[in-house]
Amino acid sequence: MLRYPRRWDRSYRGLAEYVSNLGSKRSLHNHFDADARCGRRKTENLRCAEAAIAMAASEGTLLMQLAETLDLVWPHPSAGQLAEVIPCGDPHQRLSNASGQYGVFVVAGLTERDHDKVFDSAILIDDSRQCLRRHRMLNEWEIGQRWYGQGDCLSVAHTSLGTSGVMICDAGSPRQVALDR
Repeated sequence: MLRYPRRWDRSYRGLAEYVSNLGSKRSLHNHFDADARCGRRKTENLRCAEAAIAMAASEGTLLMQLAETLDLVWPHPSAGQLAEVIPCGDPHQRLSNASGQYGVFVVAGLTERDHDKVFDSAILIDDSRQCLRRHRMLNEWEIGQRWYGQGDCLSVAHTSLGTSGVMICDAGSPRQVALDR
């Protein structure tokens, strides 16, 4: 069941992550608060994400889906300077702590630094603060290629909620996926 609180923006075009195989009795929240998301306001964006996780948990949500690059906004020129390491960076730590505190699985998009590269990444965190999967955008849109590197794999995690995969935006759309035998 997909529930949107009225105050959240359902029209945000950057549908961030896709999580599969949730049973029909499980709740999934999408949080696309585009008004609160602004580059260089990372602390405020993370505070909003933590509040959204708390609110979703209070409504019985088992899995919370947050927006793409929720920390800095996609695409934003500050990505090169403000991206942090996953799993050691502050954004990942804060989301992991909220996930564990409220007992909710969280899928969130973050701006990731890996040495000299920056990625549009998504993470799947379980209800005990463990990062089960990290996914880096495979087919970055042309507008984002200036700031973000290309990812190199897809994977799934077997969780108590079912088998879940993480994707960013429309990276798995038919026009971008090629099958090879």
